[in-house]
Amino acid sequence: QSQMSSGVAYYEGEFYNVVRQGRGVPAVPLVLIGIEP
Repeated sequence: QSQMSSGVAYYEGEFYNVVRQGRGVPAVPLVLIGIEP
């Protein structure tokens, strides 16, 4: 579970970074791919 929580935090950080760059649409599949496995 610890690895999963850290992974979620990582993808959350990536998500915000992508949003800051203005790439909101491609960020959605990235987050989904990161959460599902």
